[in-house]
Amino acid sequence: MLLSFEKTKQILNRHNIPFLKSEIVENKKQLKLILKKIGFPVFLKTLGLHKTEKGLVLKAENKKQALKGFLRLKKSGIVLVQKEVKGLELFLGAKRDKAFGIVLMFGLGGVLVEVLEDISFGIYPLNKKEALEMLKALKGFELLKGFRGMEKVNLNKLAKALINLGNLVSENPFIKEVDFNPVMAKGDDILVIDPKIIT
Repeated sequence: MLLSFEKTKQILNRHNIPFLKSEIVENKKQLKLILKKIGFPVFLKTLGLHKTEKGLVLKAENKKQALKGFLRLKKSGIVLVQKEVKGLELFLGAKRDKAFGIVLMFGLGGVLVEVLEDISFGIYPLNKKEALEMLKALKGFELLKGFRGMEKVNLNKLAKALINLGNLVSENPFIKEVDFNPVMAKGDDILVIDPKIIT
């Protein structure tokens, strides 16, 4: 079962995992107030799994697009609004395995995690050296180092996020699986955009 948005936020806060500020929107008046506060462009999305392929993530460049998108998404469930952030899309995940215990996963994010299947694995508990080795095991590791003018990612912060993710699962035995995809990384900023916790 997918953990609620509010409980997911509480757990992330408790384990020092930074995530992008997201607002639940219930009506057009509330949406207009949020848009005035955060500006454009924004993403509107519904809560749940596999939103992209179902057309449940929409980008809005102005108020008209946002209102139209909200009315469309509202038919499918609860709507979230997030300010667009730029960076390298990554994937962090974890699941409980009967043989190995807590298995941690790291890879390129967004749809690339399924297309390229470039994922490294680690077993909890991880120390900093082991977490860094997970990052370096990725075929696309050069992207993290600032490939072709891209801003390089703070590897120590990324390694710390992996360690914190392992602690999160370990300290909450009701959690079966965690899926952070995408995680947006740029310089020192590492933000979970779409956190899912399955119980």
